[in-house]
Amino acid sequence: MFLESDLRCGFDGLTKMMQKEKYSITDKDKPSFVLFMNKARTAFKLFVGPHYLMYYKNGYRRIPLEAISRIPRYFNGKALNMRGAIAETVQAQLSLN
Repeated sequence: MFLESDLRCGFDGLTKMMQKEKYSITDKDKPSFVLFMNKARTAFKLFVGPHYLMYYKNGYRRIPLEAISRIPRYFNGKALNMRGAIAETVQAQLSLN
């Protein structure tokens, strides 16, 4: 995960960020998830393997970091239900209180 990323960067710019940190996702046999989140934690870009997957913006509302761990359950290979992942996270946090 790369926090406080400049999401104005495209695929090449984000790939260069990973290279600078000596991180690679070129192994096509083992897909890796790499998340780039903006400083405000309101948006992110997600790579799966060596391919750019998606961009998500939550308006001006912060995305709970715990919701990121729920992405695999809310991604069906074509679409991501990030609102569902956030809702489940908030519900779980409220039940703890």
